[in-house]
Amino acid sequence: MRARLLPSATTAVLLCLALAMTACTGPSGSAQPTPGVTETSFDQTARDVLGRLQGVDKVETIKLQPAKSSGTVGLEVVMSATVTEDQAVAIANATHRFAQDPVPSVDVAPAAPIQASLVIHGTDVPGADSTAPNAVQFDVYPKPWKSAASSAHAVMGIRSIAGVVSIAVDGGFPAVEVSDVSVMDAALSRVRGSELWKAGGDIRTSGGQLRITDLPGQLSRSTIGATIDQAARYPDGQFSIEAAKAGPSAAALYVDHVSLADAQAIKAALLAVTPDAGDLATYAVPFHIQATGLSGSVDVSGDIPGAKH
Repeated sequence: MRARLLPSATTAVLLCLALAMTACTGPSGSAQPTPGVTETSFDQTARDVLGRLQGVDKVETIKLQPAKSSGTVGLEVVMSATVTEDQAVAIANATHRFAQDPVPSVDVAPAAPIQASLVIHGTDVPGADSTAPNAVQFDVYPKPWKSAASSAHAVMGIRSIAGVVSIAVDGGFPAVEVSDVSVMDAALSRVRGSELWKAGGDIRTSGGQLRITDLPGQLSRSTIGATIDQAARYPDGQFSIEAAKAGPSAAALYVDHVSLADAQAIKAALLAVTPDAGDLATYAVPFHIQATGLSGSVDVSGDIPGAKH
């Protein structure tokens, strides 16, 4: 005859099973962390891993979607204003590794894509209505320019150029700000030697009096030099060389906020530009000067000479 469990024994067995299941799943039935593994918030993990690096001021994260979703998470590592190039390279490599394989976190889904960038905050001007733009900003994950280390090396190299106030890289295209027109020529000459500038970039003065979109084969040194000279001569005017990223002769110079007399003088100076031997592969650049005359606005136009038309 088979033995039968007494009611009290049956209750004890069921109670043991229930306790065992509760220990594994928790009161709500949800899975519990593996023993010995403690998940923390993504913010805290990022600060613990990256915040201790030399040259890092702080680590900031932005959840672009609700917690535990697969939405993009922004990771911004703020470097100190005195960070060295070697430190920036080390920070870039560490940030790339962390973003590529982050430690599990309670508030970010494992599959959530991460966008990581390095920044140096600008210096705020007392009494200004807004905060200063970042002095440095570039991506290190998932799509850095070439590699995270190469990006840091190139960006910090440009940042070290005399007169450079800020540099940002968006999709591999750099945008540089210099303090004023007086440093533009020397700064652009050095920036043009950077590998980061091989596909061109934007450079402008603080305040926006002069802006140049410099793309390969579109602007000669003589065109750039003449534009800078005129911007220095007429500080109340606004000068902008704009260029589309497609088309060999898409560049054009636009000038605004000058008198008709000044516009005629600027036109004469630009027409007198002589391309030098290094400008043979560049095109003539049309210019359009919006002048203020006695009868209203007047368009003064022409072409800065180039080897091609």
